[in-house]
Amino acid sequence: METSSELSTSASPEQQRRAHWQAAFERWQASGLSKAAFCRREELNVTQFYYWCGVFDGRESRPVTARTDTKANGAAFIPVTLAHEPAATLTIQLADVTLSCGAPVSAEQLQSWLVAIRQSA
Repeated sequence: METSSELSTSASPEQQRRAHWQAAFERWQASGLSKAAFCRREELNVTQFYYWCGVFDGRESRPVTARTDTKANGAAFIPVTLAHEPAATLTIQLADVTLSCGAPVSAEQLQSWLVAIRQSA
């Protein structure tokens, strides 16, 4: 059986990280403290601790680094191309006043603008 010092030298960095957070998780469960209070006491990163609690509670099946292996789980990235179609620019010019809008304009908005222009003329 390996001692903790032997484990730290023979284990990968990921195994060491997991063992560190597993030990913290077990200390927290025995502490009776809230997660936030435990993290303050232990000077742990709260976000990381909540993540690992999810891993050890079974809400996460494994660390994120393990889920990125596309060969192991059959997932694959599919290339996607997004086309940006520029919106039509609306320009209304009346004498020395020009109204221009590059965003899509609803029929109701256009009608209210035309009423306002007519009233001001």
